Amino acid sequence: MGFNPPVPQNDSDWEIRVAMLLSLTLQILLIFVGPMRKRSSHPVPRFAVWSCYLLADWVADLGLGLLLNNLGNIGGGNGSSSSSSSSSISHLSAGVGGFKRGPGGGSTNNTSSGGGSPPIFAFWTPFLLLHLGGPDTITAYSLEDNELWLRHLIGLLFELFSAFVVFSCSVKSNPMVPATALIFLVGIIKYGERTYSLYSGSVSGFRDKILGEPNPGPNYAKLMTEFDSKKNAGLLVEITIADGEASKAKEALEEGEEVRLVKESNKSLEAMAYDFFTMFRLLFVNLILSYKERRISQAYFLDRHDMTAGKAFEVVEVELNFIYDMVYTKAPVSHSSAGCVLRCVGTACLVIAILLFALLDKTAILPVDRGITYALLLGGLALDVAAILMLLCSNRMIVFLEAKHMAWLSRVARAVRLQPRRWSERTSQLNFICYCLGKPKEQEGRRQCCKRKTIPPSVMRFLIWVADKVRVRETLDDFFFIQRKPVSCSHIDNNNNKMNHLCCWHKEEKPHVDVLTYVFDRLKKEAQKFKGSTDYDLMKKLCGYRGEGTLLDDEGLVRNIKMELTKATREAELKKKDNSSSTNKEEEMDESEYLVEKMVKEKLDGVLRNSIEREFDESLLLWHIATDLMD
Repeated sequence: MGFNPPVPQNDSDWEIRVAMLLSLTLQILLIFVGPMRKRSSHPVPRFAVWSCYLLADWVADLGLGLLLNNLGNIGGGNGSSSSSSSSSISHLSAGVGGFKRGPGGGSTNNTSSGGGSPPIFAFWTPFLLLHLGGPDTITAYSLEDNELWLRHLIGLLFELFSAFVVFSCSVKSNPMVPATALIFLVGIIKYGERTYSLYSGSVSGFRDKILGEPNPGPNYAKLMTEFDSKKNAGLLVEITIADGEASKAKEALEEGEEVRLVKESNKSLEAMAYDFFTMFRLLFVNLILSYKERRISQAYFLDRHDMTAGKAFEVVEVELNFIYDMVYTKAPVSHSSAGCVLRCVGTACLVIAILLFALLDKTAILPVDRGITYALLLGGLALDVAAILMLLCSNRMIVFLEAKHMAWLSRVARAVRLQPRRWSERTSQLNFICYCLGKPKEQEGRRQCCKRKTIPPSVMRFLIWVADKVRVRETLDDFFFIQRKPVSCSHIDNNNNKMNHLCCWHKEEKPHVDVLTYVFDRLKKEAQKFKGSTDYDLMKKLCGYRGEGTLLDDEGLVRNIKMELTKATREAELKKKDNSSSTNKEEEMDESEYLVEKMVKEKLDGVLRNSIEREFDESLLLWHIATDLMD
């Protein structure tokens, strides 16, 4: 069985060992570090994930290349020129599998002194396929990676062929042929899962999974053919155009069972988020929603009496997490019945391979090679177990358990799982004035006394010049000019409608506006006005608002402006000499109030409303500069 390997090349046993350990280490890092980029907006964690993601594939390819380079040594062939010298070296058989003591395979000799590489390297080869499959927590770093799924499929075939060549060359000397075949099966499953997940995350794959069978609608050609034939036969036939059927269908939907169930639903947060995910994922592939889907969404967010800003934003958080999992992880496979079967098969193969290696006579294997082999086997099993535990505690599993009427199991899953943030809970800000001047603002730390010192202008100008030359200006801006401010619905206290932790980012606690609650309340108020409207021009105008509603309806804004102007007017009046009579004072007070009202109207109409009637980019810059100067 097998074929004669080529002439052995220069020995690189330690390079292979280091590549195997480094590949395993990167897989361990990726499974835990991979989800960090959706929970952190800082560039350092994202750079770490990106580096590990690229290095994992590169190191696995490098290890496979080193194994191919040492094909003759691993296979036990040493060429015709070394036949006489090899006969003078004493080789001890290793019982079960034909391991040979000596250079590269013995327990005491140096591997670089001659002879072949340890045959155990052939058993390590399929682990590189397994590592190329990647962990469940990250399959793609960007959307563009998903579009390259066909390239990964071709890579799978090439890597599989290369690994099969190494395996075939070492069949005669490899004592772990059954275990190697099992790990090969696991590697093919893992790499195949990754390729399918990449395809599912691509635009075409995502759309194919969403769209069902096309519905051509009524067969009008057949209808007219039947009408013509019956008319020619002398039968009395006519075509009646249904009038008002659309309105009746709309009314039926308004009073339908689905809308009523959504209004009175006691589903969990994860279950409702998954329902919305299945409906609104159409938007991610540029498909439109039906009236039914929009009405169900309105019934949940507008018609429920227990709906608050915190609950609404949390549902959206979980919904977006479902989208993230479908695009960037192995969720399309792991959450399917076929994926569960494949996961069980892969874990069983790893367990059997560990038992086979544990029962093997390992006297002919170097201690370092034994340790690396155990690390690969136990590390692969540990990664599988970690992936299974993450799957059992995931939001999708909770939805599945609740759908199968196993609510107690879903409660157990919620109790035992960690509760990390679903996203960074921060919004990125860039100060346009500081950016144009090349002077980054001080970055506030988590403690009140902690601030990062600004870089001297001369040094900053030099860094900007270097970044422009090497085309990494965006990276420099990300580090020095973009600030990330906390804003999260998880900190909303629905009883008193405030965000508990925003003020701790300032030197002294200042009154603040709960932005998320304010946004939700305003959107809900406007949506209630136009919920049943069919005037699309009016709805388009509503979607194009830039603050008109606030300027028109915000009594607090008008009150604050009036207080500031009144204070300024009174201070000006106090500077005047007090030599007038009381009657004159009353007249002056009435005149002052009239002037204040006039100034408030002029300020609203002349300045603020004028700023939102300009072009969008000009309006945005005006408000950006104004709010920065008021800060």
